Amino acid sequence: AGPCEVRVQVLTPNHEYIEGFEFNDCDPITTSGLDHVVSWNGNSDVTRLAGKSIKLRFYFKNSKLYSFQFR
Repeated sequence: AGPCEVRVQVLTPNHEYIEGFEFNDCDPITTSGLDHVVSWNGNSDVTRLAGKSIKLRFYFKNSKLYSFQFR
């Protein structure tokens, strides 16, 4: 099946891109496991999105999503 890859993009409720949280900014997750942290350009801090409505778009290549959460 080939190597796996997961990326996450953060969007506004109207599906507009949020600078710094776009698909190409996301550092790909390329290993299996249950405890990965998503980061964009090496930064996993999402506090500037706190209190805002957002949508997440997940990209998968040879992988599956079990669950996700914000910490």
